[in-house]
Amino acid sequence: MNIKVLNYFKIDLKRAILSFKFLISIISVAIILIWSSLSSNGKIKENTIIFLLWWSAYNIRYVFVMFFCSIPYAGCFCEDLENGYIKQLVARGNLLSYCISKTMSIVVSAIGTMVIGVCIFVLLLKFFIPWTELNNSVYLAAIRSGSFHSIILTGHYFIYSLLFAFQFGLLTAILALLSACVSLFLSNKLLVWSIPIIAYYLISQYSWTLFSGSYMLDFDIIFSGRYNIFNNDLLSFLYAFAITFAFCVLLTVIIYKRLKRRIHCE
Repeated sequence: MNIKVLNYFKIDLKRAILSFKFLISIISVAIILIWSSLSSNGKIKENTIIFLLWWSAYNIRYVFVMFFCSIPYAGCFCEDLENGYIKQLVARGNLLSYCISKTMSIVVSAIGTMVIGVCIFVLLLKFFIPWTELNNSVYLAAIRSGSFHSIILTGHYFIYSLLFAFQFGLLTAILALLSACVSLFLSNKLLVWSIPIIAYYLISQYSWTLFSGSYMLDFDIIFSGRYNIFNNDLLSFLYAFAITFAFCVLLTVIIYKRLKRRIHCE
């Protein structure tokens, strides 16, 4: 990895993780997941953690998880432009290195928000209900057609939960980077903040129809641990990772070109 990119990445990641926004986002994700697991009378809906982990992804409240995984980074480029931070960094290196490092920090932070939020969620539930039951419908579906079924079969339920969150976190990373990219074109912050929610809603509602029922192109399937596209844990995960990488490269190029134009115009 380029030394300049690595140095920028250390700075950006430190800024992201030590930010109060990062902490608030993690707590918010955990709260939303817990909220999704409760019935109207305040009781836990189901009797196993794995069931609730699957169930939460079907809940309409899950769109707010996208929001809180993305919101800390939605205006990061505009903020750096306004306070002159970009010019300081570019003076010591180059703009492309800055864009690559910023992309990396957004992706890592967004995935981290999702994974840590789910970690808190499942650990809290562990005080009240078991991980799963062998005759549970979701458990049977997980070992039959879900991702990471080899891990859940061996009883490593906590690791399974983290990998489940990580795979979905790849989608939150794309949406977080998309929000940051859109912020360079739109001045309306409310609209920029709503991009993850709008994008996730469209993905959930129309991706299956848009791509003619193709599992290979349906984001709601690619990034969900409920499905195993290739019936192979590693291949399915690597495919989701490859899709994420491709979108990150595309968005980074757009961000770079837009920032270059804005800096030259100022």
